Amino acid sequence: MRTEKKKATIVSHANGLREDLKDPKFAAEYLQASVEQSAIDMPEVVLEAIREIADVRGMAWVAKEIGVDRTALYRMLSRNGNPSIRNFMAILNQMGLQMTFKPSSRQRAAGGRE
Repeated sequence: MRTEKKKATIVSHANGLREDLKDPKFAAEYLQASVEQSAIDMPEVVLEAIREIADVRGMAWVAKEIGVDRTALYRMLSRNGNPSIRNFMAILNQMGLQMTFKPSSRQRAAGGRE
């Protein structure tokens, strides 16, 4: 009896991540992890994570839907980007994501004193 071997499909990390980011639940978890790991010290990492998700969804489409041109969206989501809160929320909303808040591990007592 002859058995056929299947060839293993090798997918690059970048291509695998792009495929996974199409899933809104995975995209939300990916963004949450980037926020938890780097939002305070390295906010550019959060912008890069959002840019990766926007790129998968279609940068031109996201830009059109939030009312900016594609180049402006790329600038907003670059390492040196600084989108307004209005644009930031519009980008997340257009990609089917929302921002949530929870107390940080460094909570302050009422009145701002530690």
